[in-house]
Amino acid sequence: MSDKKTTIIDVEDLLTIWKFIAKNWYLFLIIPLIASLLAYLYTHRLPEIYAAKTEILIKSENSRDPQSEIYQGLTGFYQTYADIVNQKRVLQSHDLVAATIAKLGYEISYYIVGRVKTSEIPKIEPFTIEIKLINQGLYQQPFDIWIKDKDHFKLSYQSAGKKKAEDYNFSKEIVTNDFILTVVKNKNLTDKTIEFLKENNYKFIVNSIDFLINKYKSALTLQNDEYSSIITLQLQDELPEKAKMFLDTLSNVYIDYTIQSQRQQNESTLSYIDKQVTGITQILDSIETSLENYKEQKDILDLTKEQNNYFDNLVKYEAEKRENDLKIQSLASLENYILNSSASKPIPPSFYMLDNDAVLSNSLNELYNMQVKRNESLYSFKEDNPNIVQGDKSMEALRKNIMIYVKDSKKAIQEKNINLSGQINDYEGMLRKLPGSQRDILNIERKQSVNESLYMFLLEKRANTVIARAGIIPQTSIIEVARGVGIVGPDKQKISSLFIFTGLFIALIIAFIRQVFYARIESTRELKSLTKTPILGGVPRSELIVEGKVGVMEDSKSNLSESFRSIRTNLQYVKVDNSCHVIMLTSLHPGEGKTFCSVNLAAIIAKAGKKVLSIDIDMHKPKVHKALGIDNGLGISTYLAGISKMEDVIKESPIENMAIITAGAIPPNASELVLSDRLSQLIEYGKLNFEFIIVDTPPLLLISDAMVIKKFADTSIFVMNTEKATKQGVKFVEEIIESNNMQSASIVLNSIRQKKWKYYYSKYTYGYGYGYGYGYGYGSKYKK
Repeated sequence: MSDKKTTIIDVEDLLTIWKFIAKNWYLFLIIPLIASLLAYLYTHRLPEIYAAKTEILIKSENSRDPQSEIYQGLTGFYQTYADIVNQKRVLQSHDLVAATIAKLGYEISYYIVGRVKTSEIPKIEPFTIEIKLINQGLYQQPFDIWIKDKDHFKLSYQSAGKKKAEDYNFSKEIVTNDFILTVVKNKNLTDKTIEFLKENNYKFIVNSIDFLINKYKSALTLQNDEYSSIITLQLQDELPEKAKMFLDTLSNVYIDYTIQSQRQQNESTLSYIDKQVTGITQILDSIETSLENYKEQKDILDLTKEQNNYFDNLVKYEAEKRENDLKIQSLASLENYILNSSASKPIPPSFYMLDNDAVLSNSLNELYNMQVKRNESLYSFKEDNPNIVQGDKSMEALRKNIMIYVKDSKKAIQEKNINLSGQINDYEGMLRKLPGSQRDILNIERKQSVNESLYMFLLEKRANTVIARAGIIPQTSIIEVARGVGIVGPDKQKISSLFIFTGLFIALIIAFIRQVFYARIESTRELKSLTKTPILGGVPRSELIVEGKVGVMEDSKSNLSESFRSIRTNLQYVKVDNSCHVIMLTSLHPGEGKTFCSVNLAAIIAKAGKKVLSIDIDMHKPKVHKALGIDNGLGISTYLAGISKMEDVIKESPIENMAIITAGAIPPNASELVLSDRLSQLIEYGKLNFEFIIVDTPPLLLISDAMVIKKFADTSIFVMNTEKATKQGVKFVEEIIESNNMQSASIVLNSIRQKKWKYYYSKYTYGYGYGYGYGYGYGSKYKK
């Protein structure tokens, strides 16, 4: 019969699957149920997570640079951050989150402890907590509070691994080595509410700044809408109010951050102008005092029209020269900024007076933008990044170009001042022709006019700066204030599904391990699929096995009798050179039914008219004499020890054609007796006088007697019991057969359960038999 499959899935595959399910169904039911229960308990204890979100527009089309529109003399070169990726990084930066937390006061988290679940609450209504930790190890450690009465509470916490608990008074400062604490009771703590509130267990935790920063950074997610500069911020927290407050505060802190550089440059500009105005005011005050004193001492004369013209031109040229000197001073300040400015602080110089120099303004604006872009890139890249290195080279080249332009501008203004100085000298010479008193009055008035002109110029610039500050608006705007989006976690259904799936997986692993390492072989079909050793047949489970009786003699038409007839038939195909067939039965473990099989096999062969000698060589734990009801006084042990003669130990059994040699008295040296030459003489005698010799030996895993006796056997039968037969056991039997070169070895499977769904399977097993590959045998159908 061919062993090849003719279909993808046959009955044997289905039976294997059914067996796997039938043996492990309770695992697939119980373990997922337990996992489901654990999931319920776990998810019930989990706090609900809420989410809030807000939207920020990074760059508005309506944004403008108010300072650049009003005037170009004051620097205020800034640009809105267009790089969305960098701005997302800025929003999640450590400093920005820290500034947000500093404004919120989230240092203390409050909880109410339930029987199963601990929930966070916005605040504890009956009292207010004020605490300052001295012991830094108490951060993130829970403090438990119970209300004792209207004036006292109990505080419990752990410090240095020791639990501390003590009663304190409300509204009284508590100073310990660990903290300074004041618990102030509120109006909610009254005579009416005290009994109810006493049952509550409150808890609070003092959070460190680093913990809060990491917590909110990890809970904050940012998403940019495609083809837009809108960033959606979403935050998860156990309290929806805290999530909304955090997002609103973070948005405002971010907007302040975006206009911080504008405010700084505006403030520095005002400071510079005020400093100049103060100096000029002092000069004007001094001049006015000098003029007043001089007029009191001298008579004032009127000047001619021509002299007035000289005086006006002189004042004009000196004022122009003074403004140029201020421009040179501003250019020097600008030059110093370019040479010494740090890329981390891209604030242009506060003030310079080149009203119409568009080239210099554009160059400085470009340099500032490059510095800002570099700082933003450092949020995502290191300084050795190729893009940043290339940007640094571009900035350095731009700095050199600006320096050259500044030097040329200073030189041009200085040359202009030289021409102005010549014209001033000419007019001063003309005025020197006037009398001394008139000349002194003119000099004082000239200084006064020059400084007044410069004073008015500075006041105009200051007014423009103040107007520009009022016009500073953020280029980012909040599109939507923070609003709650409801509960977003935990996903209890997903967690439950994960627990159940894990339970099923664990059940499958356990079932697989049981199937591979601990599964018992329950049929001859399974046994045949696992080994190439011939299977003589299978013996059904019977109560007679437990009772130790000869089953084939109790009911000759039973399934048990038919199974041994099948085994007897299959033994006919074992080639035996001698006229007597010596059969050795053994097993791996005790209790596998080896003795039961040897007695019943000897009996069924004897019933076929064959002369059989049954020898019980299991002198460690003999049982054959019990099954046949024969005295065990004399036996193989006394014979091998030389105490008894051969004819004295061979006894007639109650079964016709069957003689028996019992084990005899249990000797202290049974394994040594087996090595006696008298055993060989006994076997030779048996071969001359009997057709079959059935030898019952001890289990192989306990005693090695069978390995000594195998040399006398023509056939070795390994009895395996379905209660103990495993794949490892079959593999061990094969190793024994191969290592000892046992050519005529076979296996009998004992104690096969008879179930309704296995009826056809059993019928197939015993109806056709398993011989040495011939597929012959006989037997009647099993009855249920």
